[in-house]
Amino acid sequence: METNYVEPILADLGPHEHAIVTFTERAKALVVSDAQSHHYGQELLRDLAHIERGITELFAEPKAAAHRAHRAVCAAEKKLLDEVQTPRRQIGALLSSYELEEGRKAEAKRRELQAAAQKAAQDQLLADAVAVAEAGDPVAAEEMLQDAESVDAPVVYVEPELSKVDGVSSRTLWSAEVTDMRRFVQFVALNPTYMNMLKPDMKALNAMARSLRENMHMPGIRVSTNTVHAVRKD
Repeated sequence: METNYVEPILADLGPHEHAIVTFTERAKALVVSDAQSHHYGQELLRDLAHIERGITELFAEPKAAAHRAHRAVCAAEKKLLDEVQTPRRQIGALLSSYELEEGRKAEAKRRELQAAAQKAAQDQLLADAVAVAEAGDPVAAEEMLQDAESVDAPVVYVEPELSKVDGVSSRTLWSAEVTDMRRFVQFVALNPTYMNMLKPDMKALNAMARSLRENMHMPGIRVSTNTVHAVRKD
């Protein structure tokens, strides 16, 4: 049965809606041009902050209840998924290991057959050269002997012996790892096309700006300020 968290909130919010509309309309019409309007703006700021806290308090418990329900559902889902995904990963690892080994065997067999085909092509060309020389054309025979050194046999393909099951497929996933950050940064500095791969740590930079303020000086970094107004809780 679905729990409706919204309707009780809307019912409690009803009496406050008029106040919300009133104050938001006043805020939209506000023009701060002198000390009196500046004072009035601060009063509006205080009143809107009180309304904001009331709305937050109104939603706090329903949000907490919804969060608890969400966590319980996610925990139940995770428990069931773990029971399925753990053996699935194990089987996937076994299949991958087998497929890699079969691929290695197929490549080794391909190289062996390719070498045999290459030798057979060279032996055939040598035999033909001997026959041409015996027929009285030593020049042509010499050219054939030279060609025998670089003759290319048809390419040999060997497929690994893998079974196919309907609905099951595999693919190779590639990934990258930064092993030397300094060298990577130097590479990007020389190749600006890849600049998007470097992401500044804005959390650390903002913390430094808060600490050093106007004394923060770093190439490529500009420190800025923004004034915010706070309203004290009664």
